[in-house]
Amino acid sequence: MVYYILTSNESFEKYFGKVADKKRKLYNGMIKCNIYQFEKKEIVVYAGWKTNQIFENGTLMDELITWNKRGAIEIGYTDEDNNVIEARIGSHNHITLKINNKIYNSKTS
Repeated sequence: MVYYILTSNESFEKYFGKVADKKRKLYNGMIKCNIYQFEKKEIVVYAGWKTNQIFENGTLMDELITWNKRGAIEIGYTDEDNNVIEARIGSHNHITLKINNKIYNSKTS
């Protein structure tokens, strides 16, 4: 998903909390403006002792409280583009991320 924001606020990225993937300058009459383009999706999986969480672009999408839970933990969600994002957190915080059944592996320390 690509989205654009047109504003004359020079500090927009600071207040929005994200840096744009692309930025274009233009003028609306005599007013200097910028078009900010955001297109990348950032998925973060947090594997903790008490809780496991999955975030998309900084927004909590799913959470599982795991106090004294043994074995693998699975969390996931379906995004606005109908992509199925699933995370499996195994022993020693080994994370397997699946997006539409395509597997991405990562070891965390």
